[in-house]
Amino acid sequence: MEHPETTAAYPTHVRALFSDHAAAFSLAKGATLADLIDRLDDAGGWGAGTPTAVFLQFPRPALSQRRP
Repeated sequence: MEHPETTAAYPTHVRALFSDHAAAFSLAKGATLADLIDRLDDAGGWGAGTPTAVFLQFPRPALSQRRP
């Protein structure tokens, strides 16, 4: 049985730190770097516009999809 946290069905999670706030959101499977930039631009509109750090957490492939 596979654990839910090991399946690739979960989206990529993003945490962005700005000088005056933080933002967290998910990116859909197949999202591009341009999609990430658009979301960061939207998040930056809430306060200081340039992120000081961005953390990405990618889903791990299901155990059945891993290479030996």
